[in-house]
Amino acid sequence: MSMPFSMQVADERYFLQSQMWVTWEITKACALHCTPCRADAQTRRAPAELSTVEGKRLIDQIVEFDTPTLEITGGDPFERPDLFELLTYAIAKGLHVTLSPSITDKFNPQMVHALREIGVSNIALGVDAPSADAHDQYRGVAGSFIGTMDLLRVIRSVGMRIHINTSVGRRTVGYLHEIEHLVSHMGASVWNLFFLVPGGRVKQEDILTGREHEHVVRWLAKREKDVPYRIFTTEGQQFHRIRIQREIGTDAHNLMCVKNHMDQLTESSGHTQETIFISHTGKVYPSPFMPVAVGDVRYESLRRIYDDSPILKSLRNVDGFRGKCGYCEFNHLCGGSRARAYALTGDYLETDPSCVYQPLAVRRASGRRRIHQIVSSQEAPA
Repeated sequence: MSMPFSMQVADERYFLQSQMWVTWEITKACALHCTPCRADAQTRRAPAELSTVEGKRLIDQIVEFDTPTLEITGGDPFERPDLFELLTYAIAKGLHVTLSPSITDKFNPQMVHALREIGVSNIALGVDAPSADAHDQYRGVAGSFIGTMDLLRVIRSVGMRIHINTSVGRRTVGYLHEIEHLVSHMGASVWNLFFLVPGGRVKQEDILTGREHEHVVRWLAKREKDVPYRIFTTEGQQFHRIRIQREIGTDAHNLMCVKNHMDQLTESSGHTQETIFISHTGKVYPSPFMPVAVGDVRYESLRRIYDDSPILKSLRNVDGFRGKCGYCEFNHLCGGSRARAYALTGDYLETDPSCVYQPLAVRRASGRRRIHQIVSSQEAPA
């Protein structure tokens, strides 16, 4: 039996134990125009952004959850002049904060040191290719790759944890092997792979096929035991299924064995973790990639939205998902990408089109039909 996943990187225990991961898009303003931008960022701040007072009120509400982690993103968070005031307030409230800035002149080595001084836990930067030409072309920004590498060295030198985010899509999937080596070289503690979902500037032709998704997550599950950082996937929920299958065998037919390993993995590595996304205007969504609003923190508390939203309740009831996602033996740990289901079918409860796995119930039913066909053919008159 291999060691529990949570024991692999001790300094990430706070991340693994977190019961709620809250992403707050504090602005849509950004000087860049990156190809994979989910936010479809704009050059100027929106007048309807949450104010500083409203932002602090939101932070107070986030603290009410069980050991929450807050990710502040955008746009570019540095477009807000009150960024440090909000960060300082959140940290004083006891939140573990991850900051996801853009690579512009506003984010420089002096800012890294300042962030370290106020207690920011992690910096998350995007690396979508292993070379300047390929990365800059994908990001649409000359100098982005060199700037990212320089800042990663500074972040590492001051002892802050590094999260590297990589978009996984048609134009980047061929670079993953090389990016993996770069992630190790830069001393990252987390490699988070974002499997593209149509929306923002991402088109349907940019995303991988189901078989390609499966190939990538199988490779990640194979590699995670040999790398010094943790691997996480965003909108790549099949990764959790593959991890269990590596433990109990791909063709395991014992549902109790599946359940026991799911319980162990959930307890040891925090995959019961819930996520919520708050937009720059205060609207609440299940994730950054699923544009189905479930509430507005300007008019009701985040806790009430989370507890009472019919949409969020339906998303937590994985047995109510349609098609094979509803009866898959792994649905309580995986559940498929609800964002991709919504983007490609218009129904967030529908089966995730990117999943090629056939659940045990489907294979058993197929086997029974096959046996019936054989018996019927044998009984047919000559």
